[in-house]
Amino acid sequence: MERRGDGQPETVLQALRSGDRSRRSQMETCYDARKYQKRIGANLADGLRRGVGSTPTFIIGNKLYRGMSSYDEMKGIVDSVAKTTTSPLANVPSTPAPQKPK
Repeated sequence: MERRGDGQPETVLQALRSGDRSRRSQMETCYDARKYQKRIGANLADGLRRGVGSTPTFIIGNKLYRGMSSYDEMKGIVDSVAKTTTSPLANVPSTPAPQKPK
């Protein structure tokens, strides 16, 4: 995949603008509204706190995995962690789903 620009939001937005012009107004409105800014900031802070410095990065169990892996490699990692870890939901009593009104 080709990297465009310096990764700054304005540069990325400019690169996107050069593509499909029919969505330009929609992209600008979404970007300018900053509706998701708090969520993005919180995710960024959490990633930095955990040592994430690139994408893709996966946190499985308590270990950081940087870069791409094949499906088989990732499945092996997840299966290995699943065998040695108890789900935090294992001891939570199940609640039946709410019934839809008839």
